[in-house]
Amino acid sequence: MLATAADFALVLDQDGQVLDFAKGVEPAPEGLEHWPGQNFTSLLTKDSLTKADALLSAARAATPATRWSQLSHPQAEGEDLPVAYLAEGLPHARVLLLARSLAATAQLQQQLLDAQYALERDYWDRRQAASRYRVFFQHASEVALFVDAQTERVLEANEAALQWFDLSDAAATRRPIGAFFASGSQSTLQGLLARLRHQGEGQSQKALVAAHGQALGIVRGEVLQHSDGAVFLLWATPAAAVREHGNAADAPLAEAAAVLRDGLAVVDGEGRIQAANAAFLSLAELAQGALAEGQALDQWLGRTPVDVRVLLKNLRQHGVLTPYVTQFRGRYGATAEVEVSGAQLPGSGEPRFALTLRDLTHRSASAPALESDTPRTVDQLTELVGRVPLRDVIRESNDVIERLCIEAALQLTSGNRASAAEMLGLSRQSLYVKLRRYGLMERSEES
Repeated sequence: MLATAADFALVLDQDGQVLDFAKGVEPAPEGLEHWPGQNFTSLLTKDSLTKADALLSAARAATPATRWSQLSHPQAEGEDLPVAYLAEGLPHARVLLLARSLAATAQLQQQLLDAQYALERDYWDRRQAASRYRVFFQHASEVALFVDAQTERVLEANEAALQWFDLSDAAATRRPIGAFFASGSQSTLQGLLARLRHQGEGQSQKALVAAHGQALGIVRGEVLQHSDGAVFLLWATPAAAVREHGNAADAPLAEAAAVLRDGLAVVDGEGRIQAANAAFLSLAELAQGALAEGQALDQWLGRTPVDVRVLLKNLRQHGVLTPYVTQFRGRYGATAEVEVSGAQLPGSGEPRFALTLRDLTHRSASAPALESDTPRTVDQLTELVGRVPLRDVIRESNDVIERLCIEAALQLTSGNRASAAEMLGLSRQSLYVKLRRYGLMERSEES
């Protein structure tokens, strides 16, 4: 009955020594079977001795036991074991102790305390992060706006934005973002917001003109996801500040790029042109740079659209692009062989790449005539990989093999075309066509 009523029970004599015990189904303290013969107080922690003396004295004085007293037993490993005791006096000054283990309760209490400490730490971390964000957001020199993605209304504007748009904080919030810009910039703004919805980030190369007439330079945007919806974060730099900084720091580079005879273009990660020099515009047959800005590079560069994608992939992976030859198409159909090289521009924003394009047309025309432009070795063929599509590499390989076989046949027959055609299994007419194709006609005639 005692084992069922409590987790375990003890009987003490008049001196406080343990005479007997009974265990229930719940785990008991370590070494309980060795407690008989030991003094009960020697089994407790120091901070429990005073409460144990009061508990036993009340039981021997026959005071009705109505309250449980919590005592602690030291354990060989881990924390002390808390136990709640209820004492009843027995004849001959003996004492009956009913015990309930509080280990599970103590564990729950510790978990509750740990959770409370974690919540407090998280709360203070969030407050410190919010303070840092507030200082950075308000003191940033760039114009910054938080815009609700669904309603397109401004949720918050920093100090630079309020000064730029000449508004107070109350006048700026909850207004449509379109109200901040002139009517001529609405399509550009909506295009930027559309890219943010579909791609998660984007920027506008074309300046956005504010409602009061002043222009903002490159406007960048990102999407922030929240539990109650998405928010657009728009950053922009006044165009005057962009020009002032560019004139101060990049004037020599800009002047050099403008007069270079090689084409120079700066593209974003998607291959869209951000800036181009006069030589590039001449190759593309464009009258002004505005016609190239924002356009895809692959409409001019590459034998196939795959060329530019491979080019950009190599730049992202390696940071530089070794020179290779490809085709460039002008706006009105003119084509040219160009040598392309490039590198990724440093910066923490979205990737940008600088590409140089050297026109090889004039160089090829002025260079001494070679026997043939067809590759003659395996090394020359493998160098074509990555520069031209696979089907072109295969066609070049067939041409190399065919030319080598014809040359070998002519050499074995001492230039006798009829014998060479018979050796190759070709008609004399077919052999003449191939000799003209590979520029071997004159050589065979000389032989």
